[in-house]
Amino acid sequence: SNTVWGIREFGTTGTKRITNNQIFNFSTTSGGAGTHTFHGIALNAGTTDTVSGNTIYNLVATGTTTCTVNGISTNAGTTNHFFQNKISRIGSIGHSTPTINGLVASAGTTNNINNNLIDSVFATASNSTNTLAGINISGGTNANVHYNTVLLNGTSTGTNYGSSALSVG
Repeated sequence: SNTVWGIREFGTTGTKRITNNQIFNFSTTSGGAGTHTFHGIALNAGTTDTVSGNTIYNLVATGTTTCTVNGISTNAGTTNHFFQNKISRIGSIGHSTPTINGLVASAGTTNNINNNLIDSVFATASNSTNTLAGINISGGTNANVHYNTVLLNGTSTGTNYGSSALSVG
């Protein structure tokens, strides 16, 4: 298993601001073995976190079995604010069971997700249902999702391929 982090906030409570960064060009070679995981920005703790004005692009895993690519992810926090971020060209080439998320909130008391642009999210060989999500609310207590733009570039050679601009559940 190989994990690449652009910016990783890990294990410190308090107020954090991650703003106006560029994170780009994560890739694996064709036919790469093992599981690949890419996180543009990942939040793992915090009281009030703000992620805004960031540009994340060209996070592309190439291989055959499984991978995870997240533009922005959170699995903690009391109040998280995500706004005016641009996430583009993230995905998987050749993986049969990828998980690709532009922005994923799997925890947090309140996640405010507003005015983000997410485009060109793809998985070329996925054989999994709902493998792509522009915005994925998979956990947390409250989610306020407003005025986001999502473009999924979704074609796949897989039989059971599925995608969502917004996935909740």
